[in-house]
Amino acid sequence: MVKRPLILLLCKVNSPKYIAMTLKRTPIRRAPRGVLSSKPVYMRLMSDERRELEQIAHGARCSHSSIARQIYLLGVAMYRSQLNQCATQPLATSCVEG
Repeated sequence: MVKRPLILLLCKVNSPKYIAMTLKRTPIRRAPRGVLSSKPVYMRLMSDERRELEQIAHGARCSHSSIARQIYLLGVAMYRSQLNQCATQPLATSCVEG
């Protein structure tokens, strides 16, 4: 069972007395289902890379972690396609640039 925060509102309804009303809110999910939030992966960035990540996150109105994950997923796809190209080339020693 998911615990939801309970918010108590005091409202004036056609009288000088306040009536207590409750409003249940569901917690906001910031990460997709299945993301391991208990096992974060730390990534070191240069100061200009960090600034660029912050600008992208601000423009997208997302957290830095969310944008970093999206960029990582795009990068993994590109990296795998480069590995597949290297596998088809004869005598490939170091195709993927790091």
